[in-house]
Amino acid sequence: MALQLDEAFKGHTNNYWKIIGVEADHRQEKVKVQVALYKDAATRTADVMNFVKDERHTFDLTPGVDKDRADLYGDLKTLDKFSTAQDV
Repeated sequence: MALQLDEAFKGHTNNYWKIIGVEADHRQEKVKVQVALYKDAATRTADVMNFVKDERHTFDLTPGVDKDRADLYGDLKTLDKFSTAQDV
């Protein structure tokens, strides 16, 4: 799973954002999601982490509610940057 959203970066138009890290802090009720930008589908699905850049975003956790990756991708899509992204 990933988000497809074209972004120009360093002379290339890259278009796949994939979650590469998650850190939950239950005491602070926050989850940090690290996403990476890949230049194409082949690079995104390769076994090596060959991304162009990465970002971290923080979301609230609801006590007693577990989130899976699909939920976290949904959280990302609430951000203006990812609001028009397509699920792939």
